[in-house]
Amino acid sequence: MTINGLNFATSAGTNNVFIGDAKNSICKVLSSTPTSIVCQVPRMLDDYTTGQALNVVVTGRIIEESICSGSCSFTYVDTGATIIVVPDVTTFRFGDLVSIGGSGLSGATVSVGGIACNANVTNTLITFAYPALTAG
Repeated sequence: MTINGLNFATSAGTNNVFIGDAKNSICKVLSSTPTSIVCQVPRMLDDYTTGQALNVVVTGRIIEESICSGSCSFTYVDTGATIIVVPDVTTFRFGDLVSIGGSGLSGATVSVGGIACNANVTNTLITFAYPALTAG
């Protein structure tokens, strides 16, 4: 989700974005500028209704009030539950082919340890080669 406004902190870790009543609904901030925040929307909680507009609240600036401009609400749209079946193997090595099955997976991206993976994604299957990770 992209939020446009004024007086946002330029450090992504300084801003906090909440959706709805903020109960377990923190939007993970990926990047921010003084006029824009991009965040990863959390899954829809059972407390919310699909299609119902929810307030978006940004906090983090102490000196100036952060101001959202335009529409300051967010609406979850239930396109069907995403179901993921995690592989039985819990230890992978560089180059291992990993397949994750489920439903509603179209459009998914894969990142392991902060490293983006080139993945083959269908609605029911994600396949990718396990990347080389730094030890530790």
